[in-house]
Amino acid sequence: MPPIALRLSVQMIFWTLPWLWTADVSAAAKKSPLPAIRENVGISISIQQVVIEGTELEVIPLAETKPPIVLRIEATWPHGSSFRYDFSFYGLEPGTFDLRSQLRRKDGSSLDTVQSIPVIIESILPPGKSEPAALKHHFLPAIGGYKQWMITLGILWILGLMGILWFMRQQKKTNRSNTKPVPTLSLGEKLEPLVKAAAAGGVSSSDKAELERLLLTFWSKKLDLEKFKSSERIQKLKKHPEARPLICALEQWLHSPTSVDDAEIQSILKPYRSIRWTEDDPPPVKVKD
Repeated sequence: MPPIALRLSVQMIFWTLPWLWTADVSAAAKKSPLPAIRENVGISISIQQVVIEGTELEVIPLAETKPPIVLRIEATWPHGSSFRYDFSFYGLEPGTFDLRSQLRRKDGSSLDTVQSIPVIIESILPPGKSEPAALKHHFLPAIGGYKQWMITLGILWILGLMGILWFMRQQKKTNRSNTKPVPTLSLGEKLEPLVKAAAAGGVSSSDKAELERLLLTFWSKKLDLEKFKSSERIQKLKKHPEARPLICALEQWLHSPTSVDDAEIQSILKPYRSIRWTEDDPPPVKVKD
């Protein structure tokens, strides 16, 4: 045989071997069905690298049928004149099924040459049971449960907040009462040096203003005269039986200073000596002699 003819024969052999090997694999796949795969209802399982001869396959849409198995083609590769597939599926009911029943060719040709792909779906329910047993009703005691606990905690939180606010308010009142100035001198003792200075004609402008302020503040609060002007208050105090003696005497001394007997001053101030009063306190109901 010439060398050229020998070389061509060798090349033809090498070119033909892959096609022969592919044909043998496809034939073997057709003649030897896949072993049955077992799995429980609802459990997903994958089958990889399944070679099926012929044109490309696709899954029959669920809208066209209600199969006992849900099948998906995860990946597809050309494999010579065939195709290689990765499948995943899960069973909806127990029994023996063929995945081939859920497949069809995209070009509509027959599946007669496709090998069987058997699967066995097993049930984990006892024999004769097609559905899970109904849940039993268990009645919980009245106390307990998430909702009851949340309501209880909410009530306790509100009560705690109210208690804190009440305590803070009481503490504030206590502090206020503790810081309240305690008068060390009676109203009469405060007025005495100012009244004596006024009677002697030696009262300063500041002392005169302090004297008027003490008397007007005391009697205005006692007689509820704070809404009136100062001049109107003085006119009303001149007519009041308790306030008139000191008010009229001061008016006379301030305008016409004269020598006044100390006994007269003490007599006028006597009703004020028993009064322990600060400007933050309401005056007593009645000035006692």
